[in-house]
Amino acid sequence: MSKKVRKNLQYLRAVQDGNLIDLEGILRRVLQKLALHTQIIAYGEQTQIQHRNLNILDSSGDLVDGIWLHIGKGMENEHMRTMRNRILSINDDGGSQPPPEGFSFLSKEAFLHIDKHHVIFCGNGIRSENISLYFKALSKEARTDDDSIPLLDMELRPVANCDKLRMIQEHGVKYISMNASAYQLSVEQTKKPSFLATVLRTMIVEPTQHELAQQEDIQAGVFLKLKGNRRAAVEAQELMQRYAQEVVDDDGGDSFEIITQNGEVIKPANVKLSKSVLLPKFEQTNGLSYLETSYALLEFFNELKSDNLTEQ
Repeated sequence: MSKKVRKNLQYLRAVQDGNLIDLEGILRRVLQKLALHTQIIAYGEQTQIQHRNLNILDSSGDLVDGIWLHIGKGMENEHMRTMRNRILSINDDGGSQPPPEGFSFLSKEAFLHIDKHHVIFCGNGIRSENISLYFKALSKEARTDDDSIPLLDMELRPVANCDKLRMIQEHGVKYISMNASAYQLSVEQTKKPSFLATVLRTMIVEPTQHELAQQEDIQAGVFLKLKGNRRAAVEAQELMQRYAQEVVDDDGGDSFEIITQNGEVIKPANVKLSKSVLLPKFEQTNGLSYLETSYALLEFFNELKSDNLTEQ
C-alpha cells in the first residue's frame, strides 16, 4: 500500500482586472498553440506541464466539464545531496547524485482542476501565485504567433464562506492578527494591494523575480485590537470590520485570526472554502499521485456545486 500525505485543496476563482475570466477557455487555446512546449525557465528553475487532461472522464466513464493540469518545477540538471546508508567513519560527507541524462529532479508540483473561472488547487511546494505567473508566461509565449490569445495577467483568488462574513458583519470585530510571506505581499502589490501589503508597503518596493524567490521564507505580520471594544467609536468599529473583511478576501495571509465582539474565533480553515484530504504519494518520492489527486479535486468541486457554494 502506498504511503499517503495530508494536503489542502482550495477553491479559487480566476480574476483579471476585477472580473472573472474564462481561464479554461484561454488555456485550451494556449496549450493548442504551444503543444509540448510549456517549459518556462527562470533563474535556472524550470516549470512545465507534466500531465494534462482536456477531456475528463469521471469514475463512471462520463465526460465532465473542465481540464486537469499537473505542473512540475525543478532546478535544471541540479544534483541531489546523498548520504551513505552505512557510515564508514564518525564523519561522513556523503556525496551528490546527478539526475539521469535528459532529466531534472522534480522538487515541487501543483495540481489544478479548471472549469471556466473555477479553479480547484492543490499545491505540493508550489503556491497559487507561482501558477498565476507561470500562466502569464505561457500566454505571452503563445501570443508571439497569435496575438488574438489574451494575455493572462490574472490572480487566483480564494473564495470566502458567506456565513462567516455575515458573522463579522453582524457581531463586529475586536481583534485581528495576520502574517504572510514577503513573497506573497510583493505579488499582491503588483495586483490589488492587500490589507497587509498596504500596512507594510514600506518594506517591499517593486521586487524583481529573483528577489521574489528570496522572499518566500521571510515572514511579516500585523496585529490590530480595537481599544474600548463595544464602547469604541462607531467609525473605529466600522474600520475594524472593513479590515477583517479585507483579510478574509485576501490571499496574502498564510494564517490569520479574527475574534468577533461575541468571542467567536475565525481562522482560514473556517472561512476559506477548502478541504483537507489524504493523498497517496508517487512511488518512493514526495510527489503526489496524478490520477488520485485529480479525482480528489473533481470530488471536492462536485461537493461545492451540490452545496451551491460555487454560485455564492
